[in-house]
Amino acid sequence: MRQSFCFILSLLSLQALALTYTLADLRVLYSEKSYNEYMKHHLDVRPSKRDFEWKKMTREMATAQADEFIKKDQVTRENFNLLTKYIENKNLKAYAFYTLAYSKFARLYFKKCNNCIKDLERYISHSARYPDIDFDIYKNLNNSIKSNYDNLVKAPLKSNDSIYYCKEEQGQKALVKILVDEIGREDTKDTIVKKSKDIFNPDCLNGFSKEDIHALLDKADYTSEIIYLTFRAFEKIDDITSDTYLMTYLLTSPKPGPIMNMAWNQIEMLSANYKKRMKIFDNLKKQYPLSGEIFERKNGKVAEKSKIIIKRFAENFPEYLNFYGETCLNFYSGKVKFARGNPALHCDDFMAEEVAGKWMSDTVRLKYSGAKKIN
Repeated sequence: MRQSFCFILSLLSLQALALTYTLADLRVLYSEKSYNEYMKHHLDVRPSKRDFEWKKMTREMATAQADEFIKKDQVTRENFNLLTKYIENKNLKAYAFYTLAYSKFARLYFKKCNNCIKDLERYISHSARYPDIDFDIYKNLNNSIKSNYDNLVKAPLKSNDSIYYCKEEQGQKALVKILVDEIGREDTKDTIVKKSKDIFNPDCLNGFSKEDIHALLDKADYTSEIIYLTFRAFEKIDDITSDTYLMTYLLTSPKPGPIMNMAWNQIEMLSANYKKRMKIFDNLKKQYPLSGEIFERKNGKVAEKSKIIIKRFAENFPEYLNFYGETCLNFYSGKVKFARGNPALHCDDFMAEEVAGKWMSDTVRLKYSGAKKIN
């Protein structure tokens, strides 16, 4: 008898659990602000009965539940899955207040969860993509996976508030990476401007300070080429910064292309403008190490292209060659102490007769040779 009673009681419990809520029941839960219970049963109402009232109540209750999770710090994977499941419903996906609450919850969730790639991909595919929230989520990602989620920063970089995102280090790094992927070193100014419309809001470039630009152009490599061409296309580089980069480019490892052509022509322009040339010279002297890969010999020989460029420097910008030679002499003679070591890394090659040494006086070369023997 006792067993039968327990069986009946269990059966009744199961029936209670399986109880289907009506619209009237949901209406009561709505008035009582019973978010959790309401959302557990909001789909009990048959699709044909989901009228305007049901849609309104469901939108408000889902949003309230998401807000409650945030308020009570119930930011768990279980709740993330729950809110993501809601947003798969077109009624909630179309409700701006819910999509915002969902994204705010996700921002907190991904700040806590460092190994949630599948969840992140679900968020990206379902969210309304609010630029500020996407940007915050991107900033909190592990550096190892950031490059896989550039799409999180594309909206911020294209937004009307792009200048603010581009003032931040993470925004700048993201933009640089996207530019290097999307812009080519052979692209013309018009092509770059056209492509950029799909990458960033031009106002974004105003977020880069002069120091930021200098840092990006400190080395003449492929990345700096793309940065130079892009900022130049939007007239965001001043003449001194531009010419310093072009001379650095010539002295490093120039490759045939638009920047090489600009640098080749610009050094001749500087030859006729002593005052401006000295400003560029001052910038080049501050570099560490000094630009000078062009002087390097490989297998005891210097490339013919390098010889031509070195000759052009000797004819139009002799001050730099003299300075490089003097730096080599000062370091090996011990006349000047260099806290970080010799800034001129290619002294032996530079002093060789077939490289830049032919532009140095015999006295300088002899002094250098003597200092090297002592060292």
